[in-house]
Amino acid sequence: RYAEPVFETVNMIDGIRYSSAIKEGASSPTDLYLDFYEPEGDTFTKRPLVITVFGGAFVAGGRDFVDMQAYCTRLAQHGYVAASIDYRLLSIWQISHTGLMRDAYMATQDVSSAIRFLKFHCDEYRIDSTQVFLLGNSAGSIAILCDLFMDESERPAETFEDPDLGPIHSSGFEEYAGVSAKVAGAIPHWGGKVWATARQDRDRKSGSAGM
Repeated sequence: RYAEPVFETVNMIDGIRYSSAIKEGASSPTDLYLDFYEPEGDTFTKRPLVITVFGGAFVAGGRDFVDMQAYCTRLAQHGYVAASIDYRLLSIWQISHTGLMRDAYMATQDVSSAIRFLKFHCDEYRIDSTQVFLLGNSAGSIAILCDLFMDESERPAETFEDPDLGPIHSSGFEEYAGVSAKVAGAIPHWGGKVWATARQDRDRKSGSAGM
């Protein structure tokens, strides 16, 4: 188990609503969903979870992307449980520096919401809440790295513009508001912590030392 595939069949629960949040430029919330994958016939009561986050430059993609399905299916065959999540996307008509910075931050908030939702429901889905991992591609990688490493003091100025997007871990449903978004590890594929780079650029231009 874990090192080799030990389950042939994987069950998937489609369209679990994990959050509801307002997209950039919208006036009403959008429901966000995840698909949950688990090995059929598994008797373990606490299983490590991998949450996958698709790529698409924050303007395209979905939880049903073929690579996300492949990741989750293979992980479940090895004995993990896995979840592929949606997050808020930016309309192509809203693409700008500010729009992308704000939407990347919204994606980070949505990753946090998914973590906290699944931890809150760990008994229902038989998850070991101390063994939650993230896997992201491209934009998804940026979102998981920012969720892991960005402090409130590092929030980009664009996220405070009207309307203020609020703290990193403030999105989602009230039921899991107090649950920690801390995870055990992450696998970022071709992505980076965009705001660290932006801050270092500003520090260099101002003559101060970047941290």
